[in-house]
Amino acid sequence: LNENRISTADVFIFKHDGTLNPDGYAHGEGSGPVTVYSGSNWLDNFSEDDAPFSVYVVANYKGSATLSSVTSLDDLKAVTATDKDIVYFFEGMNTGNGAFSGKSFLMDGHTEVDYATLAAAPDGQVYDISVPVRRAAAKVELTLQFSDDWKTKYAASNLLAQVVNYATVTPALADGNPLDASRLGYQSTPDNGGAAEDNFTGGFVTRGANGAIEGSTVRFYAYVNRWDELVENETMLLIDLPGTYYGEDGQQQAGENYAHNFYKIPFIGN
Repeated sequence: LNENRISTADVFIFKHDGTLNPDGYAHGEGSGPVTVYSGSNWLDNFSEDDAPFSVYVVANYKGSATLSSVTSLDDLKAVTATDKDIVYFFEGMNTGNGAFSGKSFLMDGHTEVDYATLAAAPDGQVYDISVPVRRAAAKVELTLQFSDDWKTKYAASNLLAQVVNYATVTPALADGNPLDASRLGYQSTPDNGGAAEDNFTGGFVTRGANGAIEGSTVRFYAYVNRWDELVENETMLLIDLPGTYYGEDGQQQAGENYAHNFYKIPFIGN
């Protein structure tokens, strides 16, 4: 699903006091190495008194901050990223207008390096620092399976879903400043427009074998959030499972058709 694709990478090198090392910022495009300092005298940019150095990477940044203006680690911890479509669209998803392409995910990571390690690099040689990064968004998958008892009582005709109150804003760093509910940019998808029962989609539902509803997977992405928030901010998955209900006697009797049949699946705090 191209969840590891990196299109941009912003690199920061901070002194031990949290200030940016001189010219310690670089922006890179694509997945290749990003050069912060060049030339054979690159070690002149470092002072032993400023060690150890923290190297931070922010990949695939989307937001309003000007990352080149960051002058301290505190500045970077205050940066937020915004992606209103984070919950929706996965690579190859059928949008009705063809397969979706171009999904990207905010990632970040950091590592530390001491002055002695830098100074030990051979003269004139490139010194590579590898920084592992992790996605800011979690992938959530719900697979729907029916019990034998339920299958005798109910024949589902469709499966639609809605994600309510998901966060569209997140700190750019995993250890960035936490955001309260007023800054998380809560949104629901599909948008809350028209009749409430129509705010559902089959877009992020992948049907089970041979198109069967049983075994279907609802897949979406979500930024970290407080799952035990106040009810008006609660992030949850709603599903609509219309179909025919046959009752306790099973499908030996005439059933009652349900145009809608709603279930709430909350995110549990632990």
